[in-house]
Amino acid sequence: VGESVRILWSFHHAILDGRSFPLVLDRVLGEYVGGESLPEETSIAFAQYAHALSNLDTRPVLDVWGSRVGAIEDTSTFALSSPEEASGEQEEGTARITGEHCELHLDEAASMRLVELADRSGVSLNNVIQAAWALLLHHYSQNETVAFGSTRACRHLIDSATDTIGLLINTVPFILEIGPGTTVRELLESAATEQRALRDLEAASFADIQGLSDTALFDSIVMFDSATLNTRMMERRPELDAQGWEFAYTGQTNFALTLLAYGEPELLLRLEYDRTKYAGDDAGRLLEQLFLLLRALPESIDAPAVSLPYLTAQDHERLASWNDTGNDWDLEVTLMELLEAQVERTPDAPAIAFRDEQLTFDQFNRRVNQFAHYLRANGVGPDLLVGVCAERSIEMEVAIHAIMKAGGAFVPLDPELPDERLAFMVKDAQCSVVVSQSAQASRFASGDFMTVVVDDPDAPWSDLPESNPEIVTRPDQLAYALFTSGSTGTPKCAMNEHRGIVNRVLWMQDAFPLDKTDTILQKTPFSFDVSVWEHVWSMMTGARLVMAEPGGHKDPVYLAETIVSENVTTIHFVPSMLQLFIEEPRVANCTSLRRIIASGEALHRDLQDRLFSILDVEFHNLYGPTEAAIDVTWWACDANSELATVPIGKAIANTQIHVLDPQLRPLPPGATGELHIGGVQVGRGYLNRDELSAEKFVADPSRPGGNLYKTGDLARFMPDGNVEYLG
Repeated sequence: VGESVRILWSFHHAILDGRSFPLVLDRVLGEYVGGESLPEETSIAFAQYAHALSNLDTRPVLDVWGSRVGAIEDTSTFALSSPEEASGEQEEGTARITGEHCELHLDEAASMRLVELADRSGVSLNNVIQAAWALLLHHYSQNETVAFGSTRACRHLIDSATDTIGLLINTVPFILEIGPGTTVRELLESAATEQRALRDLEAASFADIQGLSDTALFDSIVMFDSATLNTRMMERRPELDAQGWEFAYTGQTNFALTLLAYGEPELLLRLEYDRTKYAGDDAGRLLEQLFLLLRALPESIDAPAVSLPYLTAQDHERLASWNDTGNDWDLEVTLMELLEAQVERTPDAPAIAFRDEQLTFDQFNRRVNQFAHYLRANGVGPDLLVGVCAERSIEMEVAIHAIMKAGGAFVPLDPELPDERLAFMVKDAQCSVVVSQSAQASRFASGDFMTVVVDDPDAPWSDLPESNPEIVTRPDQLAYALFTSGSTGTPKCAMNEHRGIVNRVLWMQDAFPLDKTDTILQKTPFSFDVSVWEHVWSMMTGARLVMAEPGGHKDPVYLAETIVSENVTTIHFVPSMLQLFIEEPRVANCTSLRRIIASGEALHRDLQDRLFSILDVEFHNLYGPTEAAIDVTWWACDANSELATVPIGKAIANTQIHVLDPQLRPLPPGATGELHIGGVQVGRGYLNRDELSAEKFVADPSRPGGNLYKTGDLARFMPDGNVEYLG
């Protein structure tokens, strides 16, 4: 190439390891450059080594490994795979090159600080690198027991094998424990202890060690060498330096990530990665994060290792940009003001229908107003919780809206629950008023609360004014409170304010605009928070609300027939019910549907694909807990998506999504952590559960005065900022 000559030497790792190659190269150069004869062999041949190794009894060693690998519950992985980066189908007859690499140098001063740290701590520079890599793995996987591969020379296992040529190395799990209080000093000492322990355990093959566990033990390896190939060759043959010789080595392992560290005067870090699993930018970011950890180690010897900074400026910028969801909607209004504004716009348009009864917006509003005046006269006001026990009907909707117009917050009491559960809920919510239908009234005949029968034929509110009551509720006061299922203990009453739910429905209208041509089917049991947007979205947009028959939400035939007969355009399903629904042949006739919204459970890819094969509709996957104002993330499903999973999407307007570690520190994209919700839709907390509220609703470090809700769900950010729900 011009004035220079390049020699490419390619060999399979099966014949040479990192110790052997410089030996062979030196001998070749000795003959090529200096005409030297081959030196006398002082080490045994590889065949002798292999024979001797095969006669070693590794059973005691494997017994030790059995107890060690039992501590590895999950593979410690960076999980940065970007599906769109995968190379896809491979054409027949073409080679598939998967390996790439990136490099990073520490300057001499930074490298020397690490050497001094190792000396002060009584460990090797290799141990420092191992500790930093383990710490980075811990941050991404959130496993307290982390493991990566460590290459072992294995030359001491058989006598006279120091300079044997061949593949003598073995790769074994390097296992470290990293707890929230583990200091840097303790982590370094643990790495040194592990390194020494492996010397007595390296005779067992990796295949045999892996066979002891059903879990992949690791998917990254770390290799340390005091010098690069070029430095080693120049030390052996300094005359080549003056002649302009340069040596470089590039390899490829069977692991997704291979970290090579060369401890020369300036530490060199080289990260080789499988490009079908990692994008180049992601691999480069890992190396930059490792650099930040290494830079912080010497100054933090007695600090908890997990507290060391490792996120890059770009990491912080990306996370901040994904949560830049600000919108200047007017949130100083209540749900009832939005309803009244819609009544003014479309008083004579159909608002709600159930069986053979249909009311216009004006008719519905007048009926709600009369009941609201009665409730207010009987003490209902701001932040007062009012129970509602009713089956799906117009009366149920009247009760819900009237309670909010009176200034109170409604608490759904599912008629299908046993009396004991209902009594607990009324008492726990401190309801002074319970609204029920006549069929349920006897269940609330006793108690220190007032029972109002909403379908009373002699309703005492029938002569009260039909005008809008004065608005007495502020946006920061309660709109509703829902009891959790109690599956993890005693049911908890989660409270949500008007500002949060107003933001939620304004976002929904912005994302999926409804108008007078739309019809929503209200079918979600009103004890689930999804029903809240079914109750109010159409009422503030001029769309029509059709109430499904009680129990109809469980019947795919009824649902399909109702969608067709009522020209329903918008409907919600939990994925398990959607699965049953699309198996009904009549679903193919539901051509009026424009959009299907799923939430409440994990949505799987096969269900998405099945739906798109039957109906030509918008399909949206939403996520949100009861402790926030319904849904807080949104993903628009795509029939042509190449993703293997269905994400839950990004934060909606005026809402933030954080993936944090147990110390509430942000985790980088790809890292698994607990999903936290911030922003205007975070609820007020649990009624009468101050200690639990303090535990689950915590101060938001990124938003002074704001709270985060700790969902308890595991998630990770994907490379584009969408969130993948992990359970």
